[in-house]
Amino acid sequence: MGRNSRKAHLIGGLAMGGKTSSNLVEHIQAPVLLIHGEKDRTAPLEQVQRLCAKLRSAGKNCELLIIPGAGHVFNFRDEEKGRNALFYSIDYLSAIEYT
Repeated sequence: MGRNSRKAHLIGGLAMGGKTSSNLVEHIQAPVLLIHGEKDRTAPLEQVQRLCAKLRSAGKNCELLIIPGAGHVFNFRDEEKGRNALFYSIDYLSAIEYT
């Protein structure tokens, strides 16, 4: 899978047209929940922490759930951690006031 393939962009999240998610902060309107493994070596925790901080400083709603001891794609490797992240996501989405 090449870096610029459609699949790579989908898997990479908001990496669209050479822009990264942090470059698109001004366009994000919905609340954002980021779930990240503490020991993720594929996408460093510091990167997602910077993104959430940038969203917050722009007045956006961002919540970051850090999964202790988890790496990348932890939800496929650790059923309990995956389940906890799923339930957290459900609670988060349930609390959003939709207009």
